[in-house]
Amino acid sequence: NSLFSTLNLAIVAAITFAWDIKTVTLIIAGLAICVVWFVFIRNYRELNKEKFKVINEIEKMLPIKAFKDEWNAIQQNKKYKESTKLEVLLPTVFIVLYAVILIILIAVKCCGNGGN
Repeated sequence: NSLFSTLNLAIVAAITFAWDIKTVTLIIAGLAICVVWFVFIRNYRELNKEKFKVINEIEKMLPIKAFKDEWNAIQQNKKYKESTKLEVLLPTVFIVLYAVILIILIAVKCCGNGGN
């Protein structure tokens, strides 16, 4: 997450200096990074699901089922949110930010210069 956050923050910073047609290219790059970020989050979610399937199968042979018991307990906790559901919040915020920047850029270019 820190890599993707850093890349997106660098792009947002660059956008503030290049407020012209190059901004569109930066926005596209930022959106592409966010898509890759979503894919990474999804892959980690799937990897964890498969790991816990294996752990649960192993626990069936054991007298104590610590991971299954922990999972059952945490699911009862109303405050608990799955980490991958929280992780997608940040790339979503960047996508919304890029959309807002693009709308502002279009408005400024179309309307701010008298249509020039």
